[in-house]
Amino acid sequence: MRWTIFAKEALLYTFTLAVGLWAAHFHAFMAGSPVFIQPFELNLQSVVIFVIVFTLFTWFLLRMARASIILLRIVLALALIGGMEFVLYPWVRFPLDVILMLGVLFVFWRIPLVITHNIVVALGIAGFASALGVKITPIIAVSLLSVFALYDIIAVYRSRHMVTLAHRMIQSGAVFGFIVPERWSQFFWPRRDAIVKGNAIVLGSGDIGLPLVLAASSVSTSLSAAVVVGITTLVGLLGTHYLFMHQHGRRPMAALPPIATAAIAGYLLAVLAGL
Repeated sequence: MRWTIFAKEALLYTFTLAVGLWAAHFHAFMAGSPVFIQPFELNLQSVVIFVIVFTLFTWFLLRMARASIILLRIVLALALIGGMEFVLYPWVRFPLDVILMLGVLFVFWRIPLVITHNIVVALGIAGFASALGVKITPIIAVSLLSVFALYDIIAVYRSRHMVTLAHRMIQSGAVFGFIVPERWSQFFWPRRDAIVKGNAIVLGSGDIGLPLVLAASSVSTSLSAAVVVGITTLVGLLGTHYLFMHQHGRRPMAALPPIATAAIAGYLLAVLAGL
């Protein structure tokens, strides 16, 4: 059962990485891409603004229980629309893209099966992460991964507010992450039943998207390096799975640190190998 769960995690992860790297490669080299591609300038002002907005957003979600449910649904819908737009742009243009994405969101909310949830979320994360990745340098991506890995440890094990936010997301139905059921048949369960009754594992969007940001940031200079980062990310996922399954009792775990470490190691390996 433990290895079948990892097989599902790896399948979802590989699909998201493949779609994200394809989208990043397309936009990085396509003339007239709607993405404004240039290295992101990390300065004190941008860091301060991000920290303030992120802190206020987290505080609101923790303090305003009912309002946070509505906000989570809105944020998830916007994130999915933005991500899918980035992925679907090569094939579908306005206004068909709007019609298609509204149809996908309708299916996402009205047919809340685990399989439809995971497919839509995978497209959203792939687009959102790759759109950010092609705008920044790998060094900035490594910095982001490192900071958020440390934050994940503090938020899960010290302040534990990430655990509260995860429960709030499940309660609202706005689960921005993969739902990994124990059995293959549970992919066709309603997502809430799979989590509550089926003991499904939830992998957050950051655990999936942030390593993809690093891989996507490498695409414009070396597709080989991006692929190496993707492969080592799967190794990190395996490490996370092993640690989770060998805990004393089943409890929330900071999944990002092992995955981020493996992704960064993959990037450094690619650089040292001259890829």
